[in-house]
Amino acid sequence: MRTLIAMVVVAVVIEMPGLADGAIQLTISGGRVWLVATEATAGHILAEWARVGQTQILNADRLSSDPLTLQLTNVTEQHALEVLLRSAAGFVAVRRPVDVPSGSRFDRILILPSSPAVSAAAATAAIGPAASAGALADAGTDPDPEARLTALEAWARDPGESLDPVTSALVDPDERVRARAQELFEEALARF
Repeated sequence: MRTLIAMVVVAVVIEMPGLADGAIQLTISGGRVWLVATEATAGHILAEWARVGQTQILNADRLSSDPLTLQLTNVTEQHALEVLLRSAAGFVAVRRPVDVPSGSRFDRILILPSSPAVSAAAATAAIGPAASAGALADAGTDPDPEARLTALEAWARDPGESLDPVTSALVDPDERVRARAQELFEEALARF
């Protein structure tokens, strides 16, 4: 009888929506975060952050899909994001002009890809189909900073939907490339 009850309980838990992706409890209030996540991906946690915090989150799909188990109690939003996004190259959080009492203090959060290399598919999507995917990927990782700047300028002429070339360039070793990427990034944020 116990075996039958255990099997029924397991079947009910498996069939419950949302639990297959992990359980997430999130509260954001006054710039503080309370999070309990069990076997949830960073993407799912950020989707809940977007819903609860009324925040736009960019590049969440670029994060690892490994399940996380976290418990954060009464920590700052900044600290919670640092813990949650530790596998990313970094993130930029844009503060709201006016705080929302029941939401996040951040209006937008941009996640920087974990690798500064631009994939051929992302570069083609960002710069346009007429360009050679191999050439664009090479330009984004070319050792010559001038080639990387040229790739950014090509992206600026036809930005498309992807911010990958710009976010990758934000962590470029060359200061000029980083500065131009920052300018393009700020322009892109203004469009959102």
